[in-house]
Amino acid sequence: PNQQNFLIEFNADGTPTGTIAIRDLNDASIHREVVWALFDGAGLPPQEKDGWKKLATLEVPTFKYEFEEGRMAREGFGHQDMQETGTTGDKFGPPGTQFLWQRFSSFGNISKPAKGAAETNLTIFKNLLETMSVWGMAHNKAFISCIEAHLGLNFTKIDWAKFPAPERHRTIDAILGAQEQLRPKVLDKSANNAGLEIVSISLGKLSDQQKLDLKDKIDVSDSKNEFLNEDCLLINGTGFADGARVKIKNGEVDPIYVIGKSDLLVISSKVAGLKEAGGPDKRIEVVNPGDIIVHYENKFDPEYLDEMGWEEKMAKFIHDYLAGAEGQKALRDCRGRGWKTVKPIFKLQVLDKDNQPIAEAQLRISRKDVETWTDITDSKGEIHIYQGAPEEYKFWVLGYSDSISNAERRVSDLSQRESRKLDFNFVKILYLA
Repeated sequence: PNQQNFLIEFNADGTPTGTIAIRDLNDASIHREVVWALFDGAGLPPQEKDGWKKLATLEVPTFKYEFEEGRMAREGFGHQDMQETGTTGDKFGPPGTQFLWQRFSSFGNISKPAKGAAETNLTIFKNLLETMSVWGMAHNKAFISCIEAHLGLNFTKIDWAKFPAPERHRTIDAILGAQEQLRPKVLDKSANNAGLEIVSISLGKLSDQQKLDLKDKIDVSDSKNEFLNEDCLLINGTGFADGARVKIKNGEVDPIYVIGKSDLLVISSKVAGLKEAGGPDKRIEVVNPGDIIVHYENKFDPEYLDEMGWEEKMAKFIHDYLAGAEGQKALRDCRGRGWKTVKPIFKLQVLDKDNQPIAEAQLRISRKDVETWTDITDSKGEIHIYQGAPEEYKFWVLGYSDSISNAERRVSDLSQRESRKLDFNFVKILYLA
């Protein structure tokens, strides 16, 4: 449940009594993999959709009440749903371990309509989305760090480099269709054919040299070619033959232009729709003699993740670990330690020029040149490493000049410095044992 639903009882002198009351349980879910480990379920936790029935085999009276098939209905609570992560409904996200910041806390995110003024005020809408994205980074980092500290490992498959930039929300120019505006597009090069390739398409004026290059192809003084002095559609590529044709599909319009130069095709920008020629719904074809065709088409980047997509994909790495034998053992070990966290092998801390911690700074980390991942610093500017030894690790400080970000640095070298510090004036990296 949400934190306001934990009621902690204190004695008159302010010391806790050890009693905690939890309310609003209908807004809370049992975590199937965690309770399976903590209450000594046999084997691995069930992953099938109806695996909830096996929770009734655990020696917990409330589980036997809630998860024994048909029992709640027999006792007059048939209107209540089961509350456990393995049977989460679609509207609450995929089944299993979830972060759920974007789906529940960010009410103005790109998958859920903003409420109140944000529904009509574009500035509020954009600011809300950006703020919720930034807060989501902090929330997710804290959640992941908490799990790592209790289990004593780093989830190296969680890739913070793929977390979308919160500031991209500033580019939204309309509330309606905001999600589509934010999705980046990439050039589909699948149709490149036998040396015929489209590299890029742009709108702009020809340079004087490009006009000279076209003189032997077309009469640039002809009035019908006056468009060469205006913005043109410039198709850059290789293998364009004399007599190549260009087809621009724009609804029912399919004009053909004869133009030429082996690596540049030029078309008048007066053709309807050319300003959107690179849009996701447009397709441009170049056809060489002999009907050798190559097409240019922008498509949505299949690798792109919005905030909610990132959360769900990265949460799956944690879920799969907890559902396996190693994760189940780690949970039981944590219980055996009395829920104490594991001391990290070492920490890296990022500070600014005034020695203040920089939260959400990105470090690329490599262990034994086998595992490499991108992590971000927590609210103290720290990244904690739990496995191996310092000499196994290298790191890169991302987001700065090439001379800093591209430089490989060994943790063992940093740890052996007297100051245990790298100082670039505006950013400092500290080794903490």
